[in-house]
Amino acid sequence: MKTPCAICGNTEFREVTTQYIYQRHEQLMVVEDVPALACTNCGEKYFDIKTLKDIEARFQDIYQHGKPPTEQRAVPFERWGSCGRWGESVELFSVSSSSADSNPPVPVWVNWKI
Repeated sequence: MKTPCAICGNTEFREVTTQYIYQRHEQLMVVEDVPALACTNCGEKYFDIKTLKDIEARFQDIYQHGKPPTEQRAVPFERWGSCGRWGESVELFSVSSSSADSNPPVPVWVNWKI
């Protein structure tokens, strides 16, 4: 991949397989072992447009044409407030704007109350 990573600007990538979650409205499909390129610095993943179109076509086959998926699993869902974290302090990771050009970027921890 010749284009630098949109997240960190790195230009080195490696081929990986990963999980891809496709969602349209309230309908979800999880696809495993999807080929992608991953940034060797930050891990951001990039997918070939043909791969994404194939995933979308399979999603339509399942949800619009009733074709059975390879496998079906129950997935628990939670709402953020029901997780018991409201009012707690949470540390969030960020990259300092003054260090964005450094390699690697300098991490900054921010303590937020949610």
